[in-house]
Amino acid sequence: VPHALAHRVAALDTLAAAGDVAALAAVARVAVVDAARLYFELGARLGVDWLRAAADRLPRETHWQMMAGNAVVDDLANVQRGLAASTLAGAPAGAAAGAIDVGHLIDAWSAPRREALERVERVIVDLRSQPTHDLAMLTVAANELRGLATA
Repeated sequence: VPHALAHRVAALDTLAAAGDVAALAAVARVAVVDAARLYFELGARLGVDWLRAAADRLPRETHWQMMAGNAVVDDLANVQRGLAASTLAGAPAGAAAGAIDVGHLIDAWSAPRREALERVERVIVDLRSQPTHDLAMLTVAANELRGLATA
């Protein structure tokens, strides 16, 4: 495959989050680039990216399995959006693009959630150690992550 085409195809997963990122930026009144950096950094730190990839690998042999797998992927996207919104609530509105220290913002958001984050980390570590993953495992992980937004 030509390099340019491979690059464009690889970016499609990122583009799926574009609407969420734009909405987050508008609500928090921050630059889209800052909302995007936070959204993807938070997803990587919390393992949401890995969970979504695991959900994409679920069996999809029947119509119901396909619907369940898609539902978990959608749920994880909603969870990531909620976590990013919760984190962006601490961002200074109207800051110039690139002016927000995303790492510092995530650290400040994480501090009061230390116990909940440790629980999520244990779940993710346990899941990563398993040879296969199923719908129940990913649903529990998504639920643990969801609790972080309100913790």
